[in-house]
Amino acid sequence: MFSHNPNVTLPKSLTTAIYVAKETFNQHGGKSPYQYLSTEAKEELRQFLYRRQYGLCAYCECSLGDSETINRTTKIEHFHPQSSADLTPDCMTRLDLKREQDTTLLIDNLLLVCAGNKTKGSELHCDSSKADIDICSVFLNPNLNRSFDSFWCT
Repeated sequence: MFSHNPNVTLPKSLTTAIYVAKETFNQHGGKSPYQYLSTEAKEELRQFLYRRQYGLCAYCECSLGDSETINRTTKIEHFHPQSSADLTPDCMTRLDLKREQDTTLLIDNLLLVCAGNKTKGSELHCDSSKADIDICSVFLNPNLNRSFDSFWCT
């Protein structure tokens, strides 16, 4: 079962980088604030997510390998796609949002995943594009759904 390491906190330098990326996006526009994160900030974000997720892929829970190689072997996944500006009321409630806001750099929207299978079609894997859909109606966000008491494996 996916879980977070409660002892891992977001480094101040990463908090600052996220703030700067959001401000730059607000001033200049573009695809999303994520595009304004520096390479160094993305590497720091990967390390943070790696420690937070105990070194496991957020979806398949396979080992992500050594923390020294994760910049080459992992992807930062946006649970709510960067291309989607629309969140359903249910998604907003789960993310504890009072109003609609950009979620691309919201920590509970970010997951570290293995590169997995890049095949298109029925054999999609952890780093596959989910398209621009209401993702909360199809999948449970591993960051937010920490209690699986009502699920049974058969």
